[in-house]
Amino acid sequence: MKNLLSLLFSIILLTSCGSDDDSTTPSQSKSIEELLESYDLWYVEPGQPSSDFDLGQDAITFSFVNNELYANKNLIGFDPSTTGSIETTYIVEQEGNNAIITIDDTNFKVLGISDNSLKLVDNYDNTTAFYITGYNTNEFPSLDILYYERMPHFFNEYQFWQKTLTENPDENDGDFSTINYVEFFGGRSFRSSEDVEGLTYDEINWENQGSYKLTTSNSEEEPISNELIFIYVDSNGVVIEGANDTLKVNVVDESKIQFSEPGLNINYTFEGTINTPF
Repeated sequence: MKNLLSLLFSIILLTSCGSDDDSTTPSQSKSIEELLESYDLWYVEPGQPSSDFDLGQDAITFSFVNNELYANKNLIGFDPSTTGSIETTYIVEQEGNNAIITIDDTNFKVLGISDNSLKLVDNYDNTTAFYITGYNTNEFPSLDILYYERMPHFFNEYQFWQKTLTENPDENDGDFSTINYVEFFGGRSFRSSEDVEGLTYDEINWENQGSYKLTTSNSEEEPISNELIFIYVDSNGVVIEGANDTLKVNVVDESKIQFSEPGLNINYTFEGTINTPF
């Protein structure tokens, strides 16, 4: 498991460090169109906005099949043996080693990073880009990495998260102990509530709001996890000094997450309520 995770992070690091200067259209026996169709799935690196091409931000994987672009856009129920649903069409135009792929009326230059890794650069502004890495189904990395690599995406696939369990054997006073509901939305925004458990979304009074940060920990000593920092703001959007909550977050399964308060031995289990697929 850890070797697979390390491999994927190495691939992502390699592609992230690429530039137009050291990337060229792949020179090989296969055409770009043949290369795109030779892999079952192309993993879309997250966090790479590409102008107005929203699909590049929402998709987890692409599949290129007979000029039809398929995409898996949801982590809930994700299955690497499927290509997802048809989103749009694509056209590849290639002359020698120069290739352009048109997706949903957006033109991208195709630049090679490695044998199975491509950089697609918006041909309009020549700066925004995203990276895709090709895999066949039996080679796709462990699904665990997807939850941590795309945690904001995972958060947003539920309308809100409700606390269902608190583990506090030492009876410590936790900073997050009064929070019973959390809603994640947009890029990195959240709301939370201390209302009693068992309410519907429309019944919840969202007392707290703000933004959040995520950092990923991936070491040999501990399982992969994310540190989550809630940054609270007042009703005017001004950051409330000293009001941050720092938690460790782990994915239990595709509907449950666990928040932990460092050093206090307190774990809070939250369950996703009402799946809202992309």
